[in-house]
Amino acid sequence: MFKMQPFCRIKCHPLNKKMKNFIFLVFCLTGCAKHIEQNDQCLSESVDPVIKAEGPDSARVNETIDLFITYRCYNGCGFFKTFEEAKNENTTVINLISSYNDCTICTQDLPLRQTIYKFKSLEKGIHILKFFKIEQTYLIDTIVVY
Repeated sequence: MFKMQPFCRIKCHPLNKKMKNFIFLVFCLTGCAKHIEQNDQCLSESVDPVIKAEGPDSARVNETIDLFITYRCYNGCGFFKTFEEAKNENTTVINLISSYNDCTICTQDLPLRQTIYKFKSLEKGIHILKFFKIEQTYLIDTIVVY
C-alpha cells in the first residue's frame, strides 16, 4: 500500500530556534529604541489653565491632603506631566504642566482633564494656593493649617 508523506517534514534544529528567537529579540529592541527616540522629539510642554480645585479647606501640620484639580488641555493629545511650584512664605504659585505629542493627529477639542495636587505643610497658619488660570489670573484656594 502506498503511504503519502507530508509535503514538508523538516525538524528544526535547536540552534535554528535559538537563532530565530535572537533575531526576533534584536528586531524588537531596535524597533523599541527608535520608537522611544521619536517620542522624545515629539513631546512638547505647556502650562495649562486650572479650571477648578476641590478638596478640604483645612489640614493638620504635616498632614497630606488631596485637592482634585480640573484643567483644560489645548487638544486631545494633552496629558498631565507635573506641577511647578514657586513658594513665598505661605503663598504658593502653582503651574500645571501638560505634555503634548506633536507627532500624532489629535482632536482639536479643548478637553477637561483631572489630576490630584497633594498639599502638605509643616507650619501652622493660612496658606494660599494660586493655580495659574489664564494670562495673569489665578484660581485662589485657601487652606488653614492647624
